[in-house]
Amino acid sequence: MRKDYGVINTVENKIIMDIKSIYVAELDDRESFVFNIKNDSYFGYVVVTGGTMTIRTHNSYSIDILQGEVVFVWGGDLDSYSMYGNQARCTWIWFSADKLVIPLMKPFKREFSEKDQAKIEQCIRLLRRQNAYDLMRANMIFADYLLDGLERMSAQEKEAGHYRVNIIKSIDYIKENINDLPPIEKLATMAGMSLDQYRKYFKHYTGEYPAKYISMKLLQCVREYLIYSDLSIFQISEMLGFCNPYYMSNRFKKQYGISPREYRKRYSK
Repeated sequence: MRKDYGVINTVENKIIMDIKSIYVAELDDRESFVFNIKNDSYFGYVVVTGGTMTIRTHNSYSIDILQGEVVFVWGGDLDSYSMYGNQARCTWIWFSADKLVIPLMKPFKREFSEKDQAKIEQCIRLLRRQNAYDLMRANMIFADYLLDGLERMSAQEKEAGHYRVNIIKSIDYIKENINDLPPIEKLATMAGMSLDQYRKYFKHYTGEYPAKYISMKLLQCVREYLIYSDLSIFQISEMLGFCNPYYMSNRFKKQYGISPREYRKRYSK
């Protein structure tokens, strides 16, 4: 069950924070929600007050939030979330922050205090009144709270967050040019980073170093060609830039536990 408190439009441009919507979700055991937001201009603030919640991003990053914890998420990175637990409960706040740099490389989690809870409850009360003055007060209270939370972020998280956009652009480039990619050193230069920085923040965001990530994406492409096309093993290998079909087959079998030929027989559409 989800109770929405309404969508809040911008009150004044000079307000740092603009709360867009806020709602409380209550779920029975193992019930879940799936969202498709992916909006670059939105951020989310999630408080779990009961049960356990799992947030998954489109890059397969997963974070578990326990009762009494809060997480900040970036809308452009959020693909879906699931909450598990008996009568689990959470509060979601979606907001834009055009004049505030929020350096999120991935979901950022911390503990949620009674003082934090009081501020959020105050914001909810003000938002429900639906008048300009109280909406402005709610934005100001939440802005102060958010700034305090960001100050508690580690130096590494803040540094990583500044490279988020470049890493995401690089990931998109990899996906679009998977069969004709330059060396990783060139990808790092294109992202405006040294090779060490690129490898470090790429792994921070995706959970894998660039070479491993590219290898996984290539093998996923092989799998799709096997299922949905009539291309030969040799043609697929040549198209995706493998040195030879035997090398591709060995890599594929190591990843999926089955040869490309056997995989096609079993799963071809």
